[in-house]
Amino acid sequence: MELQFYAHVGFSSATEPTLKFIQGLNQMTLTRQEFALLQAITIISPDRPDIMDREAVERIQKPMVETLQSLTKINHPDDKVFFAKLIMTLTNVRDLGPII
Repeated sequence: MELQFYAHVGFSSATEPTLKFIQGLNQMTLTRQEFALLQAITIISPDRPDIMDREAVERIQKPMVETLQSLTKINHPDDKVFFAKLIMTLTNVRDLGPII
């Protein structure tokens, strides 16, 4: 759906970055597995302020990132930078901050 529709039905402009993020992610046509791994990587992040042992979280997260990279090579062989673009979306998630 277009952003204008959301504004028309009453969503505030504060939700616009979130909606743009969702639209961008939808346009990437992720498989279920890729989407699930991206969610897990987002949730299990050493960057969260309440994490006490960042190295342990990084060890848990690393195989997920490696698996996601392997899947994107298999599922999107014609797009050599697909994985990089996908990982860059994590920066966008962080930029959304407490909205998500």
